[in-house]
Amino acid sequence: MERQRYNSACAELEKERGAAASASEEAMAMILRLQNKKSSVEIQANQFRRMVEQKEEYDLEVTESLRWAIVQLDKQNNVLEAQLGLYREKLGEFITNEEIDRLKGGGDSSSGFLNFSVEFFPLNHFINL
Repeated sequence: MERQRYNSACAELEKERGAAASASEEAMAMILRLQNKKSSVEIQANQFRRMVEQKEEYDLEVTESLRWAIVQLDKQNNVLEAQLGLYREKLGEFITNEEIDRLKGGGDSSSGFLNFSVEFFPLNHFINL
């Protein structure tokens, strides 16, 4: 009888050991899965971070390029305005004031040859420098 209790206790102990080993294996498998998932998420985050940094660098380059283009166009506009003023002065040397008034379109300031201007909205009006 005592032997039977001993064998029964050993069998139950073996069952408990098996259950504990199984639970331990499941826990280790879950830990490994979570570690793999964490690693994958970190890799994706690093790739996204690099992509964002590259886009930011590209955007800065484009912005600087546009600012340079605006400066160049403003310089060109200033040169053209100065040339237009010189040509108007030269024209005044060859024709009379009455002829200038007639070319300007008489009293109508919206029409006429000499009312031409290269003025336009400044480009920096659209882009905040």
